[in-house]
Amino acid sequence: MQSNTGFLAEGFARFGHVGTLIILIFFAFILRKIDGFQKREGYSLTIGFFIYAMYTLIDRFLLDSFIMGPWMVLACILIFYTKVTKEDYISLFNCFKQKIFNGVSFLKNKISH
Repeated sequence: MQSNTGFLAEGFARFGHVGTLIILIFFAFILRKIDGFQKREGYSLTIGFFIYAMYTLIDRFLLDSFIMGPWMVLACILIFYTKVTKEDYISLFNCFKQKIFNGVSFLKNKISH
């Protein structure tokens, strides 16, 4: 529903004056998480992820956007996304290489006996 009132009116319409405060606290929590993501990943990636979702809050409700809107996907990104470094890839590759080498040597030993 696009009523051109935004998420603050949603809080008032659903819960009264207390709801406005609840929605503001919830929105502040979201902004805090976005700021943490920005510190981890950088400014341009954060803007790329969140510009559309922030733009839609002009005319949409925050709770509805969290349930079935763009914020649902972005909440999953905020929760589960971690930065993988080059060293992580190298250690993963070395682990797989060692397991493959152990498997090949095990098969050679089985065949030779």
